[in-house]
Amino acid sequence: MDWPEAVLVTDRTLTIGILANLSSAFLGGIRDEGDAANILNAIIERYRSDLEGQLGHNPSGNECHQALEQHVHRLRVSIGEYS
Repeated sequence: MDWPEAVLVTDRTLTIGILANLSSAFLGGIRDEGDAANILNAIIERYRSDLEGQLGHNPSGNECHQALEQHVHRLRVSIGEYS
């Protein structure tokens, strides 16, 4: 059983940002470790930027980690992985 209501609109926004950057990475290709690092940095900065818009301040690395863990938890609950 799934619980889609467990996923917040903000979760969806953050997920779209991450997936959009990942999609772009597939189009551009990863030729070396520098490309991979640039893509990861773009994903991190997009997440931080989207979270900043929600929080109203530039989040620390710890705040980003905590928000992402909560986000993943809600996604897992929404698919019935655990409650």
